[in-house]
Amino acid sequence: MLNKIYLCFKEYLSETFPDVSIDDYRGEFNDKSPTGWNPRFPCCLITLDEYSPVVRSSANQIIKHSAKFTLFIGEKNSNGFEIIQQIIDDLNGIMLNIPIPETYYCVQVGSVKFVTGIKSVRVHSIEILIQ
Repeated sequence: MLNKIYLCFKEYLSETFPDVSIDDYRGEFNDKSPTGWNPRFPCCLITLDEYSPVVRSSANQIIKHSAKFTLFIGEKNSNGFEIIQQIIDDLNGIMLNIPIPETYYCVQVGSVKFVTGIKSVRVHSIEILIQ
């Protein structure tokens, strides 16, 4: 189920923000970032922080899940705060449809933090909870 939540969330971001490069976070904004990385900006990189089943049925089957992600927003222009605000406005409180079983998950936006400034790129993080 985690994979379905992640893929639906990533697809939603790609469709909603076509001008933002959406991908997995692989440590690109660390001091020792992967070599040869040549991103397109602005970008939104996703990492999983935590996943857990939150509700189980009487037969001990997981019927409700919770996933916490961090979005790393990297940008080189002065429109970084506009992109962050658009993401917050669009995601906060939406009902994300995860198929099989057909379930809707509420998306909640947590805090926004400045992460780093590296190679002329400003990076902010946004905490996202899907449950």
